[in-house]
Parts: sequence; C-alpha cells; structure tokens
Amino acid sequence: MSFTQQPSTYKLLQCLYNMADMQNTLRTFKFDTCVDGCTPFFKDTVLVHQCISCNKPRWKSCKNTCVDGEGDKICRHPATPVRSVYYMPVEDRLRKLLRSDIRNLFKYPVYRHKSSGDGLVQDFFDSTTYLDFNAIAPDDGEMIYLQVCWDGADMFNHAGKSMWPLCYSILNLPPSLRDKVHVGMHVASFDDGSDAATELFAHELLHLWETGFIVDGRKYYACCPQVVMDGRGREKFCKVQVK
Repeated sequence: MSFTQQPSTYKLLQCLYNMADMQNTLRTFKFDTCVDGCTPFFKDTVLVHQCISCNKPRWKSCKNTCVDGEGDKICRHPATPVRSVYYMPVEDRLRKLLRSDIRNLFKYPVYRHKSSGDGLVQDFFDSTTYLDFNAIAPDDGEMIYLQVCWDGADMFNHAGKSMWPLCYSILNLPPSLRDKVHVGMHVASFDDGSDAATELFAHELLHLWETGFIVDGRKYYACCPQVVMDGRGREKFCKVQVK
C-alpha cells in the first residue's frame, strides 16, 4: 500500500476506501466537527451547537428564506454540519481478527520473547519499551500492542488540500503480516488533518487500556507504544493525548 499522489480525487478516495474497508459489516461512525475540526461532537458534547474549543458553529447557515404562516423567519430544514469525520473503531477490527483463523498468530510476542536471547533489538518485543509497558499492563488479560502512523498525502499532483489517513499496525502479529492491509494494517480514520480524528483514536485507546474487551471468554487490552509521525502530526497527536 502506497500513499503516492493520485491522478484524480476518485482514485485517491477509492484507494483509501479499499484500505479502510468501509463497505463491510464493521461499523463506521460519522462525527460532526466545527469548520476547523478542533474536536468531535460526541459523548458530553453530542447536543452542543458550538465548538467547545473555538466557539465556531457546528451547523451550516440555512440559505433558504424560511418563514412561518405569520411571516416570522424560522428554518425547518434539517441541520447540516459544516464538517464531519469518519471513524472505524479499533476494537471492531481486533474482534474480527481474534475470531478469525489468524488468532493464534497473536501469540507472536511469547514466541519472540523466548527465542530472542542475543541481546540485539531486532523487533519491538526486544526493546525496553515493551518491557516497560508489559510491567504496567493489567494482569487479567492479554495486551495487544499497536503502532500508529498519521501523515498527509496530496490529493492532486499540484499543491492543494491533503488527505490524512490515520493508520495503525498490530505489533502482536509477525513482522511479515504487519503491513498487510486488512490483516496487520488498518485505517481508523481519514480526513483532511483535523484534530478530531486523533482525539477519537486517543479516546478509544484510553478505553481499550483501562477497560479492554472480551472475545470468546478471553480478556484483551490494547495500547499504542509506537507513534510514527512527522513534526506536525506528532504535535497534534500529543496535544490530544494530554487532554
């Protein structure tokens, strides 16, 4: 999978839709945001009409002349958000994989830990980062480790609006499978680089770390110890994580 420049918007969106696998049985959520994409309107702000960060409106202004029977101006058209972001939950993808034929491959960390004894760091599970996360991980379930990548790709061959897919890889799988689309690599969201997408991802990660989920009687947790981003992406992602 390569996020190279595409000859048209259609080709780019087709590429991203195929990778995100939006047209399947897994859930895809649509969240409203303000025009700047500061934060999604969800949970405590689901009924709020202005952004809690910049106070900009959630809805587009009605351009029709709407009046009631007495001539008073009142709009009865459905409210249209000024901007939206699509999000595909990480938990849904993990559940699907843990019920598939590759579920036994999630045991790779155990195999790696037993077989690596040369002291060289050749994989994430050879690193001190893994040991640090493993030391504080809940002991009543299995931990799934993720690597997130968030970067922009130009929509056209000339300078213009860019698309920012938020991708993640499952480190528990063998290295040869981590970059395989729909197996080890997935898309959680893609838009034009709003903070809302990263906030949704960080919020779900917090839930997967603190609460976890159960598949076929087994408890699983998830965390994201590796972040692969450029300066702009890291700045925005870290800003969301410290909220």
